[in-house]
Parts: sequence; C-alpha cells; structure tokens
Amino acid sequence: MNMNELNNIKSHIIWAYILFATGETIFLGVCSYSGKPCFTGALGALFLKDFAVTGKSCSRAMCCLNAGCLLNKTTVDSFAAACTKTSTEKKSFLDNWNNDRWQEILKIIASYEPIAEICIEVCANSSKNIVLIDLHQPLSNCVAVSGELCE
Repeated sequence: MNMNELNNIKSHIIWAYILFATGETIFLGVCSYSGKPCFTGALGALFLKDFAVTGKSCSRAMCCLNAGCLLNKTTVDSFAAACTKTSTEKKSFLDNWNNDRWQEILKIIASYEPIAEICIEVCANSSKNIVLIDLHQPLSNCVAVSGELCE
C-alpha cells in the first residue's frame, strides 16, 4: 500500500516495556502503520492506544517522534503543546529543548527500530499490544503481555 492508497485506516500503538541491563526501564510506543518507534513514556502507554490515518494525514501527526514518517508534522512547538498543560510548562519545556536536543531525541527514538520490528512481529500473531522486552535475555524471548486487542 502506498501513500496515495490510504483511506480511513485505524491503526494502533504497540507499547514495548524495555528493561535495560542497568535496571532502567522505558516505555516505547511503536506505530503499527509504519512499524517504527513513535512515542515514549509511561503516561503515553496509558492513554495512547490507537490513531487514524485518513488520506495523507494522521491523527497523531503533531506529537509523533518518528521523524522519517511522511505523515509526521511534529515540531518542537507542537510536541510541547501536546506534552504540557499550561503556558508556563510549555515555556519551560521549550527553554530546555533547543533544536540540537530535539534532533538528538529523534535520533535516539529512531535507534530503537530493531526493537520496533520485534514488537510488530510479536503482536502480529497475538491479540495483545504490550511487549515485554528484557535486554538481559535474547530478543527472541520477547512476549506480548496485555490482553487488549490489536485492531
């Protein structure tokens, strides 16, 4: 399917809960449309479940971290607006996120592409949408752990 053939596609976000060897953990959201990492954060895992692709637009285009997606329209400003509640919070966010730091976070998110591929594969044969990834174990040991449907 190419960009010109899209019409009202409901997609979902697969969340990877990643356990690092250091003991740190992160949630990484993987777009089922592009198969690429697109979100991060525990709150996102609670609230971001699905999105719509209609024509050449995506309902999450203003807060997505997949800089390589043709549908992405995220800027530092639109991301700040999506992540903050008040103008004071937004100003503080923007003060700390200059363009160099923004580009760095986009590269970091993109570096998780191999993990995103595993998430898509694990959920392809499952009705679940959260994948547990323990980096102490071989990646072939990943399991889907949520009971929510991947539609």
